[in-house]
Amino acid sequence: FALTSFSQVNTRSGTDFSFAWKNCRKLPRFPLLDVSNGTNFDGAWNECYELTDFPLLDFSSGTNFSDAWNSCKLDQQSVINVLTALNKVPFAQLTSTATRIGTSLGPVSGRNTKTIEAALRGIQAIDTLLNSLGTDGVAGKGWTITFD
Repeated sequence: FALTSFSQVNTRSGTDFSFAWKNCRKLPRFPLLDVSNGTNFDGAWNECYELTDFPLLDFSSGTNFSDAWNSCKLDQQSVINVLTALNKVPFAQLTSTATRIGTSLGPVSGRNTKTIEAALRGIQAIDTLLNSLGTDGVAGKGWTITFD
């Protein structure tokens, strides 16, 4: 799709955002929307190839984030925003504890690299979600996060 921007829309009542913005290939930034009642974010921003700027959203009702940011180009602050938001989701309500985050931080293919480690060092959200960044990939506390 050729969507490059959109204005503020009322998403407050929305609960299922699965694939809502999938294939918005030219969208560089996502607006600050109220998605606090959203539960399903499966593939929501999947294949948004130009998406670099992503705000800190309230995902506290979320249950599924599978492939939510797959193939995006999120910058460092946007990755921090996503991880911080995911950190606030009550673990017990999740039906899926895996997500894929596309990033402009360099090729990482789901493994611990110096690029990701440097970008996320000191970020409490990643420590809480994963416990540590191990050489066997990013895993811990039940989450699996793959960085593209």
